[in-house]
Amino acid sequence: MMPSVPGEFSDGEHDSGGNPFEGLRLALRDWKQGDVLFPEDLPFIHVADAYHPLTTEAQQTVAQAGDLDDWLVTVPVNALGLVVVTQTCDIIRSPVERPFIELCPLEELSPETMGQVRRGERPRYASLPGLRDQSLAVDLDRVMTVEKTLLARIGADQRLRGCPTDSDAMKFAQALARKRSRFAFPEEFVESVRPIQQRIKEKHAKKSKEGEAFANCREIRVRAIPSWSEPAKVELWFLYDAEARIPPGIDDILDGLAEKFFPVGSISQISIQAAAMDAITAKLYNETYPLDLDHLSSS
Repeated sequence: MMPSVPGEFSDGEHDSGGNPFEGLRLALRDWKQGDVLFPEDLPFIHVADAYHPLTTEAQQTVAQAGDLDDWLVTVPVNALGLVVVTQTCDIIRSPVERPFIELCPLEELSPETMGQVRRGERPRYASLPGLRDQSLAVDLDRVMTVEKTLLARIGADQRLRGCPTDSDAMKFAQALARKRSRFAFPEEFVESVRPIQQRIKEKHAKKSKEGEAFANCREIRVRAIPSWSEPAKVELWFLYDAEARIPPGIDDILDGLAEKFFPVGSISQISIQAAAMDAITAKLYNETYPLDLDHLSSS
């Protein structure tokens, strides 16, 4: 069992100002967004339709339950860890105003997929510098809400700082924001560039000129000219940290990618080019959207 929290929080006494939650506030003051919990008796939980379970865990739960009186079933999952995704400022706010904490589970990924996560190519997941030596990523698709008292009862031996530095915390916050703010590309575009996606996935990180070109790329950004709502020419920009990071022969590599494009619906043409981050304008950057492998996953 998790230990009780000492002080006013556990015995109901008030502080000198009459605050019955002073002990809880003190217990939470050192928690931050990105912190990892390893509780022994707090599973990750989601709710499923007992008559149409989608996940393996839900199917197993339904099978073990036998006859069910309700169509709702609570599915417990023994996650490898739980990560706090609530903003740090909201963690320490009054539990009367903000009584909840959001947690996401950790998932073990293959080294290849973990590399894609660290490069920001899989916005479903986020990486944590505090777990740098492990192939564990935060699954942002799954979120569980708990009351703050549960978080306050986690002992120091069941907790790890996921973002040790301010820079780490900023990058994690950006990963959370990107998950919710991704642009919804038209399905016609997704279909038209799917062969390009397959080529990138096949060659990524392989020991070849193409593999190095894709691995060294900071991000791929996209825009449609004149707009996504009418017949458009699509521009793909492969952006690199600096001019020196752009590999020789990149034009031939990108021309080969462009040959794999085929028009679908209003997506009629494509151009693909490389540039250094400091060589493009802010206007161009703001007019484009980041493209990632999750965007291009098969329907």
